[in-house]
Amino acid sequence: MSHTQNSGTGIAFRTPRADLFLRIAGRTGSPQEALSPASPETAGPGILERFCEQFRLNGIDMDQDEYHELHALDQFLECHVQLNKIYDVQCMLLWSEWVRTFRNQATLFPKLILEKEFRNVILNSFQVEIINDEFRGAVYSGLHFVP
Repeated sequence: MSHTQNSGTGIAFRTPRADLFLRIAGRTGSPQEALSPASPETAGPGILERFCEQFRLNGIDMDQDEYHELHALDQFLECHVQLNKIYDVQCMLLWSEWVRTFRNQATLFPKLILEKEFRNVILNSFQVEIINDEFRGAVYSGLHFVP
């Protein structure tokens, strides 16, 4: 029987392999730099402030439910999403965790931040890319979900 080797980052075996990650991602630096998580301050200002500013500039009034949803998203990202150079998280996993968290708080499905908006928020806030992994599908490269 032939044995196939995983050419990825070792996620299938749950072992981080920073040297392979750096080569695949095209990044430079030592493996020790890749293992250290990025600081949360690199995500920029909070989602709530940016959306409120964008709504105000466009002349759109926000109702209480929309404000609550944005606040819940801001808290979700702050508590459960971290930049980390060696981890990837599935796009659908992160989306479903956001919906589950919001439904636990508001017993409603999100109206303002749907899947497409959520994806844009993640990409713009954390400056990460979406990669298609042959085993897991679309993943956010460089993000770690903290349950």
